[in-house]
Amino acid sequence: MKRLLAFLAAMGVLLVVKAANPISGSFLDQIPTRSEVEEGYTEEKAEHYFSTSAIHRIEGIWQFTASAVIVAIERFHSEDVPAEAVCYRMVLLRAPDRTIEPGSVMGYLAPTAKRDVYDSRIYTDFDGLGFVSAKRFTITMSDDIRLSFKPEKKGVKFNFNRLLPRSLRFGVSMQDTRDASLDGCVRVFPLTPESVVEPIYL
Repeated sequence: MKRLLAFLAAMGVLLVVKAANPISGSFLDQIPTRSEVEEGYTEEKAEHYFSTSAIHRIEGIWQFTASAVIVAIERFHSEDVPAEAVCYRMVLLRAPDRTIEPGSVMGYLAPTAKRDVYDSRIYTDFDGLGFVSAKRFTITMSDDIRLSFKPEKKGVKFNFNRLLPRSLRFGVSMQDTRDASLDGCVRVFPLTPESVVEPIYL
């Protein structure tokens, strides 16, 4: 009996440790507090990958409609993410402000149970050293060429007017008069992916 109780107590400790260190399905909540930079990441390399690989529909090069900011969305693999998990990262390729280093990771995405709808954590501010303050957004793809961003918290949204050459800061502001889902991206490359591989939706 004592051995059984000891075993159950040990299992309880293991369960507590596992609950404190979740992996699958919650990696978006464990992303770095400050964005990382992929050294040597260029638009040419991104185009080569997208044109020579079997890509998912959301993968590609996108431009924010309210600015000249160009980003790549690509599948992402990490030792912190289970091998069976499907996830993506958003990487800066080009911006009006040259102080922002190309290759800066702007956020991470994961598919939801609904086709073309993604859960994401997008860094919403820039402090001069890198992107910080990751916030949760729902990203929806329509017509294969448009992405709309909807903040999870009502009243919080991107302030794209701050994506200007002087600062390139993703400000978060209170703006309830405009539909947040109007903010987003349009696809730049490839416009018609020839080889698309999609996760299976049940």
